[in-house]
Amino acid sequence: MDKKMTIKSSPLHHPVAISIHGRVLIGYTIKGEPDTVLLDPVRQAQVEIIEPPESFKRKLDLKSLSHGQNWESLSPRPDRTHTAVDGSFYFIDLPPDNYTLKASLPQKLTRLQVAKEVVTVVKTDAKLNPLPRDLVLLTTGIVGQVISPPEQGTKPVAYAQVKLKGGNEQTRCDRDGKFQLLNLEAPESPSTRSVQFEISASGYDLYTTDPTAISRGTVHRIQNIQLSKKSSTKANGTRP
Repeated sequence: MDKKMTIKSSPLHHPVAISIHGRVLIGYTIKGEPDTVLLDPVRQAQVEIIEPPESFKRKLDLKSLSHGQNWESLSPRPDRTHTAVDGSFYFIDLPPDNYTLKASLPQKLTRLQVAKEVVTVVKTDAKLNPLPRDLVLLTTGIVGQVISPPEQGTKPVAYAQVKLKGGNEQTRCDRDGKFQLLNLEAPESPSTRSVQFEISASGYDLYTTDPTAISRGTVHRIQNIQLSKKSSTKANGTRP
């Protein structure tokens, strides 16, 4: 569901009236958990006004006539921009009304969920900057923890390797056995992709997880992946 916010325009101490500004960040939400974890700012993300009011549409129509066939590829435009190195963006001189913003990273459309935000720009005489707003591109993946078998006290297994089965994406656990494998490719909900992960560590049998159905913009938590101690008389195998 699109979020809605209200901000005030016309910061008079700027040379131009900044109507909307903020940052684009990568983040993730674990399925079934309420909080969003914010990660890094995104440079060169595209931010667009996709549902402009009529007053702004008329302004865009006049601008497009002056640029002719170059209009579609033009950037920045009054309704389109790209983020700076720190993930920041802004739009200027917008008529008071409701605007829908869309943020995306075109080269990673299959890995990051597009962010949309409804913004209300209100005319005001106050000498205030509009409040900044974060647009969050939700990534896709899994998080979890790898632990040892009961005979070893179910302790964290540090630095185990976690790899997408049949793919190149991989990571390693930290010293507490915890891991994040993010930025996986997945279809947009409600479609899903079934994936499995292989966990390997010195002295333990290879472990393959059960299939997990992932969709773009969702991170799944896999609880307590318990490895089996490798037997000297048993070949390295896959735990069901």
